Amino acid sequence: MKWSALIYLVSLALLAGCADTSALVRPVSSSGFEKVFDVRGGEARLKTGEAGLDVAAMLKTHKARPSLFPDRHGTPEFRLQVSIDGQADAWPGALHEERGRFLNLADPEAGAGVRYRFFKPLRLKAGTHQMVVALPDEGVSVKRSITLEEGRLHTLVVEPVYSAKAEKRRPGLFGSATFKEGVRSFRLILDGKQLES
Repeated sequence: MKWSALIYLVSLALLAGCADTSALVRPVSSSGFEKVFDVRGGEARLKTGEAGLDVAAMLKTHKARPSLFPDRHGTPEFRLQVSIDGQADAWPGALHEERGRFLNLADPEAGAGVRYRFFKPLRLKAGTHQMVVALPDEGVSVKRSITLEEGRLHTLVVEPVYSAKAEKRRPGLFGSATFKEGVRSFRLILDGKQLES
């Protein structure tokens, strides 16, 4: 009886956590917002009043593994979600498995895992926009204001900030970040300058 109650409470907590993140990023079809951005095709030319925004991200996760709960890490279903002024889209990444590099305790991406590369070339109106970048599978979202100049092609780099190992208590290892502990936040860098909250 006690075990079933515990499992029920844990399930509710996990579902509540997923609901919080997904509420930040809703598809445009269900949100009622008009279309804010389009993916630039082969034509890179911008129309009057438009700006270009290339969104690029690269991060690493653990490999796919058996789990009692749905876990998309290490699979093609793992997505990066981006919302601009309420219009949202979930992007798949190009992934490849890494067997692991040399052991370097200072490198948060050292070790065997799956690397994802995300890239989208967008076109949208010039001006200031509210942007949310999220990883629903990590329960992480970051909101920033971005300002884009008319006729200019901007680059937004999304860098992961990995969580630190809490269990390592030896000197020099405590607090070292690693992809194996998951992504805890993002740094958003627009045209070489980090965006502050």
